[in-house]
Amino acid sequence: MPIESVRSLTRLLLTVLRDPPSPTPGQVPREFTISEHYFASSMLPYARSWLCESAVTAGATHLLLLDSDMTYPADLAHRLMAGVQRCGGFVAANCPTRRPPIRWTARTLDGSVHDSSSPELPQWTAVRNVGVAVAMLTREVWEQLERPAFNFGLTPRGWIGEDVWFCERLHAAGISPVVDNPLSREIGHVGSHEFTADQIEAGR
Repeated sequence: MPIESVRSLTRLLLTVLRDPPSPTPGQVPREFTISEHYFASSMLPYARSWLCESAVTAGATHLLLLDSDMTYPADLAHRLMAGVQRCGGFVAANCPTRRPPIRWTARTLDGSVHDSSSPELPQWTAVRNVGVAVAMLTREVWEQLERPAFNFGLTPRGWIGEDVWFCERLHAAGISPVVDNPLSREIGHVGSHEFTADQIEAGR
């Protein structure tokens, strides 16, 4: 895990411990448990599925998905939890890619690139698909999805990755993948260096 990502995770955990996010708006949780699950594998569909199942088995009500090469603000869990309460159970950041040319990863409902860079955008936007490198979903959403929830697939348009497959499962269950636009502008993706929203190529 890059040191930048370690710092982000440490700040997030300290923030959650000091001020636990509440699954019920306006109420402070009386007690809560953080269950951390880590799995390293080149078989991404298996790794993501294992992590979600492991968290649910441990009793999780909310699943925070974080890839080990991402950076994010300390209040990430609070903001994503507010999003899943408001938007139907699944919210993700529209992360930048980590190799030039730097692009956004989410796609709009018509299949074009969803550009999260404008401050004029609403906080949340429903999309066709988005990566799950920085995302949160509820236990109820996970349990609704047809299995396998993550997989690679071959379509008439070509191969799709496990993130797109997952979003298709969401749509099939009547759940819209949602992007948090302001949060997306605060996400970094660590490659040879940390790529951010400021480096997205204009018009891409």
